[in-house]
This record gives sequence, structure tokens and C-alpha cells, in this order.
Amino acid sequence: MSTCRKQVLELEKIRKVELQNGEVIVTELTRKQKEIMEKLNLCA
Repeated sequence: MSTCRKQVLELEKIRKVELQNGEVIVTELTRKQKEIMEKLNLCA
């Protein structure tokens, strides 16, 4: 499996949760997810 595919699969694990008041929050990111997002210049 390619490194790029592994990274995409890791990012697919990120979950958003919608609260009853309509607020959407992102579940806690793993170290690996944070590293990938930083390398892609995305907020982490």
C-alpha cells in the first residue's frame, strides 16, 4: 500500500460530532493525524 494511501486512510478516521445545540466538534486527533495535517499545511 502506498504511503499516500496510508495517509488518506489515517485522515478518514477523523470524526465530527454534532451536539444537540447544533455545534459541530472534531474528535481528538492522533499524533499521526496532526503530523499529516501539518505537512499538508492544514490546521491541526
